[in-house]
Amino acid sequence: MHLYNIVNYRSKLLQLQEMHAILYATDWSEGGEQMRNYLVDIRETTGVTQQDVADKISISRQSYQAIEAGRRQADLKTSMIAKLADVFGMTASEIYRMEADYQAERTAVLQAQGLAPANNA
Repeated sequence: MHLYNIVNYRSKLLQLQEMHAILYATDWSEGGEQMRNYLVDIRETTGVTQQDVADKISISRQSYQAIEAGRRQADLKTSMIAKLADVFGMTASEIYRMEADYQAERTAVLQAQGLAPANNA
């Protein structure tokens, strides 16, 4: 029984490590990126730098870069969506819709890799 618990624990640990590696890797899968490309596109279109955005929303440039890269705030909080909308001159609804698309893609990749439950609806 004790050996079974150790093996079971190691198996779960490996699953968690694999999930962490996938969530924080630069690529989700072949040709698929984890980055929030919509934020990069908006920022570049409006002609502001990561530092400009970070200053306007009162976080460090590194923290903002991690948000764009998908390594921070896996699910953007409503307050962050509102701040970003204000910085980019958009509505929160527009940012929310783009974030929802990002989350749907992220979930689909995790499901395909067996790291998230499939939707049976």
